[in-house]
Amino acid sequence: MIKLFELYVLGKLKKTFGSQVDYQVRTNGNELDFLFKDGENSKIIDAKYKPCYKDYVNHQDIRQVSGYSRLMKIREKVGVSSKKMMDCVILYPDLENGTEEITKLTEIPIKEYEKVFKIGITIPVISS
Repeated sequence: MIKLFELYVLGKLKKTFGSQVDYQVRTNGNELDFLFKDGENSKIIDAKYKPCYKDYVNHQDIRQVSGYSRLMKIREKVGVSSKKMMDCVILYPDLENGTEEITKLTEIPIKEYEKVFKIGITIPVISS
């Protein structure tokens, strides 16, 4: 289910942002889920199949995406200066209040961290 959610999110990101989104970017033994390329406004995006983000955050996940945002090869690839913090976005499933379309990546901040955001995504559900 984790990989399926990741691919579902990829489809939504590509539909909205097209070629600005790279998938499974690898460098220095790390693999980012998604890299949103927009020069100084580039973002690290990670899909987490963890509904818990609706109510709380997983600090290990935040450390992971924050670490990705500090990789020099990633920063060079998208043109982010070493003096600017990159935004980090975590996408998670939210069956009750999630969004169908991903349009704003930095709308919901995770208040405990600077420049870290979250987006709840609806996922298809089979009803009987």
